[in-house]
Amino acid sequence: MVAFEFESYAVAEAVVSAGVAVSFIPRLALGDAPGTVHCPLASGLHRRIHAAVPTSTQHAPLTDVFRRLLHDICADLDRRA
Repeated sequence: MVAFEFESYAVAEAVVSAGVAVSFIPRLALGDAPGTVHCPLASGLHRRIHAAVPTSTQHAPLTDVFRRLLHDICADLDRRA
């Protein structure tokens, strides 16, 4: 077995498509490379993702809107799991 590490999920998926590897890829990064099948892993596996936002929203008034949108997207993805 040889371990590979890529900077791009698309490249990792292309290597899988070529038939020389398998890969862990986050759901949001899944592509549609031909010759690949996406198989969800056992439920209960989670990762924490944090949003870096400014401490003051004076110069970035949409910060709170952005955070709510991210929260809604994550909640929607969680319901689909």
